[in-house]
Amino acid sequence: AFLTNQNDVTTTTRSSLNVVFLAAQTEQSESSDACYDYSREIDPFTNDFVVDVADVETLIRARGKARTEQNFGGADAVLSRLLSEHGVIVNDSTKTWKTGTKREL
Repeated sequence: AFLTNQNDVTTTTRSSLNVVFLAAQTEQSESSDACYDYSREIDPFTNDFVVDVADVETLIRARGKARTEQNFGGADAVLSRLLSEHGVIVNDSTKTWKTGTKREL
């Protein structure tokens, strides 16, 4: 599709993100999801903020699925959503996620 303006780009990105998110949300947890299993890193003095853990984990699975399918734009959109909506920072090297401190955000 030919995009004519910034609104088209935003709409297209949101549509892609919704498809990726809904696909991950409707799938049952299977052993193949193990590559998307990230654990939460908590430091009670700096980043023990309340967050919807189920939603965060669903988004992380959606991001992993998008990356597996080489949909890197969708994966980046999910990562942005994790940060903007939940204040979550993902570390792929250690397979952990955490709520960011004010300095990190």
